[in-house]
Amino acid sequence: MLKNWGYLIIIIALLGFGCSKYQKLLKSSDMDLKYEAAIKYYDEEKYEKAMSLFEELIPLFRGTERSERVYYSYCYCNFQLDL
Repeated sequence: MLKNWGYLIIIIALLGFGCSKYQKLLKSSDMDLKYEAAIKYYDEEKYEKAMSLFEELIPLFRGTERSERVYYSYCYCNFQLDL
């Protein structure tokens, strides 16, 4: 019986601490970090991840120097994913 509890505790601990780097990035409030990651995913052709980050960045960067790059990259991700 104790052996089963040990396995259960290990599984719960792994699930609790197992957030991926991408999930932590989505929860982050650091917009510069999100921008750099979105560009990185875009350059690596990971368009789904890049697009979700760009969606968050579009309203925040509106009217800034980065807005054109963010919106263009977002549209290109949509094009590549046929959305």
